Amino acid sequence: MHIFTFIYQTALKENVEIMVWDAVGIIQSGHKMKKLYQFIVKKSDGRVHLWDNNKKIEKEFIRTQDLLITGIDGWSRLVDTPLTWKDSLPSTLIIKDSSN
Repeated sequence: MHIFTFIYQTALKENVEIMVWDAVGIIQSGHKMKKLYQFIVKKSDGRVHLWDNNKKIEKEFIRTQDLLITGIDGWSRLVDTPLTWKDSLPSTLIIKDSSN
């Protein structure tokens, strides 16, 4: 959940737009996560968006991004998945839970 804290703090800044890709459905998996995400969206004045998982992520989209923020588990899954756009990833911030 610490990644949501970072997303929230970042989304409050001007000239920031955040696209959240919830590939494994964590936001929809529990009431608490869903409420937290909705709170962030509301407080960010429309600067936080959820990626439509029915759409394929293309290399062209990845190239338009400035920063990838991911948790350590998400990064491990991303690295182990054969994706054509991995070589186009922007600067990456990997957030690790302090309890791990």
